[in-house]
Amino acid sequence: MAEQGRRGAKERREIAPVKRINLTVRGEPAQWLEEWIKRGLCNSVTDAVLLAFQTLHERITDHDIKEEQLKMLRDSRYRGVEVREGEG
Repeated sequence: MAEQGRRGAKERREIAPVKRINLTVRGEPAQWLEEWIKRGLCNSVTDAVLLAFQTLHERITDHDIKEEQLKMLRDSRYRGVEVREGEG
């Protein structure tokens, strides 16, 4: 019975990876954190770090999408495919 419980916990960890971050923030980024917390933009340093990861992920995803769109546009022009306005 206990073995089955351990196996279930292991499966849950594999589904949702966990990383521990232990860091000290100094200078301007520390000032940003204080200001964001005072303004109510985040509730804690942990919340701010998670929001920063989310924002970075969104920016990287947007960049990757734009890069792929540009590649497709270049490929279509190279092959002589006409791209109508608003479709590329």
